[in-house]
Amino acid sequence: MIIHRKLAGCILLAALVLSAQAGIAQENGSEEDADSANEVQTALQELRDTPSYERAEKRRDLVQLDQQAVQPLMQEVSDYKQIQDSNYITNCIIALGELGDTAATDVLLKALESQNKQIVYQAAVTLGDVWEGKQNTGEQIKNVNAQLLGLFYRNYPDMEALGAAIGLVKINGLNFRPQDMAVSDALRANIEQWWKANNRVLPPVNAQPWPLLLQRVIAGQGDTARQTLISRKPLAAIENLTKHLARPEGEISQSQWQDLGGILTQITGVPFPPNGGQGSRQDLIKKWKQNWYLALRQRTDQKHITYAWTKLEEKVRQIKMNPSENLTAQIQTYRDILLTQMRGPDDIPADASDEVVRLLETPLEKKEQIAAAMSELDQSTPDYEKIEKLHRIQDAVGEREGREVAGQFLGDITELARAEQNRDVLTLLSNIMSRISGIPCDLGSEGVDRSQAISEWADLVRQNRPDLYQFIQS
Repeated sequence: MIIHRKLAGCILLAALVLSAQAGIAQENGSEEDADSANEVQTALQELRDTPSYERAEKRRDLVQLDQQAVQPLMQEVSDYKQIQDSNYITNCIIALGELGDTAATDVLLKALESQNKQIVYQAAVTLGDVWEGKQNTGEQIKNVNAQLLGLFYRNYPDMEALGAAIGLVKINGLNFRPQDMAVSDALRANIEQWWKANNRVLPPVNAQPWPLLLQRVIAGQGDTARQTLISRKPLAAIENLTKHLARPEGEISQSQWQDLGGILTQITGVPFPPNGGQGSRQDLIKKWKQNWYLALRQRTDQKHITYAWTKLEEKVRQIKMNPSENLTAQIQTYRDILLTQMRGPDDIPADASDEVVRLLETPLEKKEQIAAAMSELDQSTPDYEKIEKLHRIQDAVGEREGREVAGQFLGDITELARAEQNRDVLTLLSNIMSRISGIPCDLGSEGVDRSQAISEWADLVRQNRPDLYQFIQS
């Protein structure tokens, strides 16, 4: 019995010792993990604080920390907002490529959706670095190939397409290279020939990104791509479709015109015209765009607001690099659309660029003020309250930013004027209608036939300000 007790005591003592050693090891391991995490965060902070032209050395310090740096780098790239330092994020992406861990794949694919060209370009190249030589034929690498091909066709011949080409060449061990760091027709032909002969490196057609689906449709590769494209209704495809349709008539057959125009109709809900002798194709495209912009103003769901905002940000970035009258006009178009779609400044995305905030903020504040006053106005409102609310609206439309958004309320203002009896109120309504439209409207003078005066004013608005007349009609 005594021996058994001694043996049991020894076993218990050994267990306690082992437990204590494990606790010490775990504590030491936790301390080491904490030290490693702090080391990575310190290196990231140093990279962030270093001027952009000196960051290469700090990036090398991060890469020397090896795999412990992968997750923090992925988090930095994942959390990027366009108001932040894009060069810093680009260096984080390069570091992920130098570390070569495929765990970063999803984060890099998400980075391909950035609105920053530098980030998109580098994410595409880095996907090539991460997957180069992996000899993987699984679903993940097929998806990477498809996303890079989609990026190539969507942005050809811009720098994002070059990044996609470099990534594809690295991943698939292709025997051609982008020459002179530029996207050429020869490179495009080589890539097109490669993927058409190697569909096994891509996911099924219905799982491919829309730019690759569109390329298949243009190349006449069956109905699956077309039906998938239509079912997704990607608004981002609109500009690519109209660019292709605007090519010289000899390059676009009548059947292609009708087919691609039909896809545009399905995506937007705005009928695209057949090429039936009602003007040149360029005129038909221009008219269709005008109808699409008018329709877009009325689409206030998040999908269409996000589309218009993305286009405005894109055009603002482009005009910094290459100012032109065409880009100025496009910026004004998308700005007007957003001023119609959005209710107030709170609708501006948190990561909107400073330039876009400046374009939208003040007129949206005026719109919010006018909407608040209009919401308290109807025929049952006492006259003294009507006058007070209308003075608030008149003050708002006295400024340019107020007039830019006040037209959206012209329909309701006109209806109030049709039913109003108080001359002071009518005078205020006349003033507001005149200021908004720039066309005089006298409703408060004695003896004026109000109905006729409104009709004549509305007809002049139709002739001279069709952009405002649509609000009176609605």
